[in-house]
Amino acid sequence: MRDANDAAKSAFLNNIQQTIEHVVDVYSAASESERKALLEDARTSALEMWNSGDWPSSLGLVISCLNAESRFTPGADAFYVKLATDQLIKEAAQTSGRAT
Repeated sequence: MRDANDAAKSAFLNNIQQTIEHVVDVYSAASESERKALLEDARTSALEMWNSGDWPSSLGLVISCLNAESRFTPGADAFYVKLATDQLIKEAAQTSGRAT
C-alpha cells in the first residue's frame, strides 16, 4: 500500500474500519469448524473483490481476517501478525476519525 494512490489507501483503510469489529465478533463466537468456514467464505469474497479490480477492499478484508485469526492462534508468528494488523487497524481508526 506504500505506493498506492490516496484513493486506494483510503478504500483499504475504510474496508478495515468497516469490517474489523464484525469479523472479530463473528470469529470469536464461532466454533473451530465455523471459523474455518468463515475464513473460507472471506477468502472467496476477497478473491472476487480482487478479480473485479477492488484490490484495496480485498486487502482490507484479508487484514481483518488475519487479525481475528491471530487472536486465537498461539506462537510468535501469530503474535507478529496481530501486532502488524493492529497497527493497520489503528491507522484505519485514526483516518476514520479525521473524516468525521
